[in-house]
Amino acid sequence: MDKKSYGEKKSTELHVVSEAAEDKPVDRLAPSNSGRKEKPRRSGTEIDVKEMGIKSEPDPVDLDKESEWGGKAGKSMATGWFFLTALVLIGIVCWAIFNVYNAQEQREEVIENKVDLEESALDEQKDLQAILKNMDTAVSSYLAADNIEDKLAYVRHPERIRPLMEKFYQTEKFQPSKFIRFNNLGSVALNSRPFIMAEVITSEGKENMMVEQVEGGSFLIDWETDVYFVPMEWGDFIKNKPKESVEFRIRLTKDDFYAYEFRNEAEYQCYRLTDRAGEKFLFAYAKKGSNTMRKIERVYHRTVNKPISMILKLRFPEGGNSKQCVIIEECTSERWMYVNPPNHEKTEE
Repeated sequence: MDKKSYGEKKSTELHVVSEAAEDKPVDRLAPSNSGRKEKPRRSGTEIDVKEMGIKSEPDPVDLDKESEWGGKAGKSMATGWFFLTALVLIGIVCWAIFNVYNAQEQREEVIENKVDLEESALDEQKDLQAILKNMDTAVSSYLAADNIEDKLAYVRHPERIRPLMEKFYQTEKFQPSKFIRFNNLGSVALNSRPFIMAEVITSEGKENMMVEQVEGGSFLIDWETDVYFVPMEWGDFIKNKPKESVEFRIRLTKDDFYAYEFRNEAEYQCYRLTDRAGEKFLFAYAKKGSNTMRKIERVYHRTVNKPISMILKLRFPEGGNSKQCVIIEECTSERWMYVNPPNHEKTEE
């Protein structure tokens, strides 16, 4: 078959061939051959309409199905899309309403939280102002006092401090000063009690104070650390070498001077002591394994081997040959201040 002829679009006409006589073939449908090469026919056989696959009458079943496809099916699909679109639109509207409502609730909640935070911050600010005012009052009154009674009203442990004050002011004069401001403040908890390390600017200059906040919101000043109280001058102790023990506020570092009565390194731990000025020093020894040494070592390692401030009881040994070697009898406080009175002082773990 010619490919070109096969691919061309041809019109096919059917016509009826009439029966001429009984001995002639019956009427049949025959295709028109115009414009087309006639296919060779099988000999002795006529082409039947059914053989060509062409029906002379439409199939009613097929028409019904076609009507169903193009009619009811199309209408059903259109209706389904309509309802689906409507559901989507309803969902979008509901989602939008929900989000607007939810956003409104969140906005109201944020506003309420903001108001609460502002009120809380305002309350804290008022509390802080009240605390600072009480501390100002305590420090300014303490500095302005010109006698023991007035000063004791703002001092920690007044019963224990009174005799120390009386002894101290026999040789020292009261020097009242005017409080100007706090230059720096730092809080610290000692034995679960609140303290303020205050750098104070006064009319006489600058000084450091340890201030304790007590019940009721008032404040008391640690007088001993303020005046650096010691029962004997450091220089007099070194010079006179008393045999009874004396309590000193000292600075301590480790040393390795082992001589005279303290040559045995396995028995003693050596330390170097200075007073606040740091001009004169002594070598001090604590027995290894003693409670005194354990307290010193605990604080010393906690400060990464830096010089530490402590209150120690010291004495010169009986018949000692060295002028600069003393025995550490006791560590009475692990800082220059007594958190509790000495007979009630607790070691801070």
